[in-house]
Amino acid sequence: MLRLTTFRWEEMDRSAWDAFVTASPQGSAYMESWFLDAVLTDALVHVVEDARGWMAALLLPLGRRLKVLKGAFAPPFWRYGGVLWRSTDLSIRRRLTAAALLAEAAADIRRHFWTAHPAADCWLPFLQKDFSVSVRYSFQLPIRPWGEMLPTFQPRLRTTLRKPLPDGHRITSMPLDEAARLLRRVGPHSVGIHGRAFDMLWQIAEQGMKFRRADIWGYQTPSGWKGFILTIHDGHIVYQLMPVIDRSARLPVHEWLLRAVLQDGRRKGRRTFDFVGSHIPGVVSFIAKFAPIPVTYWLISKS
Repeated sequence: MLRLTTFRWEEMDRSAWDAFVTASPQGSAYMESWFLDAVLTDALVHVVEDARGWMAALLLPLGRRLKVLKGAFAPPFWRYGGVLWRSTDLSIRRRLTAAALLAEAAADIRRHFWTAHPAADCWLPFLQKDFSVSVRYSFQLPIRPWGEMLPTFQPRLRTTLRKPLPDGHRITSMPLDEAARLLRRVGPHSVGIHGRAFDMLWQIAEQGMKFRRADIWGYQTPSGWKGFILTIHDGHIVYQLMPVIDRSARLPVHEWLLRAVLQDGRRKGRRTFDFVGSHIPGVVSFIAKFAPIPVTYWLISKS
């Protein structure tokens, strides 16, 4: 017998939630409590339980300004949500039964717009409740020894990545306040950040560094900082949350920063680097130079 329980995020047991996320095939850094605490203003968590405990969970983020419209809308920087399953050995019948309970609970909210993990499935009950499910793409790169990765990149990129840094330049951990100062100097709008998203980015960075789930890699020259990459990780996958590059440097700062991130990921035993999805042609062209693997994830909507 399956039972559905609904919680507000503020009352959720963080330890129980994180244990479920870690064990779930759909778990990711984006669903860990430290990240959710940084980006959520409010959320509903629908949990389906069986005799063994939690079987499935669905978190629906509620934006403060959208409560009047009863909307579940993903906050900035959030990816890979959707239904979390306890394991992959659940029968399709039980999964569909649990998904039907979750879809029924979610249908009470009129408007939806959020993303789901690539491994999320069992969408039929949601489609029957007038949800739409469409495909989006992310780009992932298996992290291997550098000598094996480099030959797979495009020729011009290989040449760039073989070059040493100029004298006096270095890539190192960047203080949070210095990163914020560089972003303000470059201009938040130049990287698509404005309003509350700017503050949220630093909340993510602060929370992530507190829980050792985030790193800021900075490119420093004798004249100052010229770029950084903010990454988060779940112990296995490194996600590029935000690159900020001062284009006046006229150097391949982003490429060299990614080299450092990938090599560090290998040293720490990470398996995958995720560029995270983008539909901006220039960004996609840049990512394509690394010959990543396109990965489909899901956009869930209802209006």
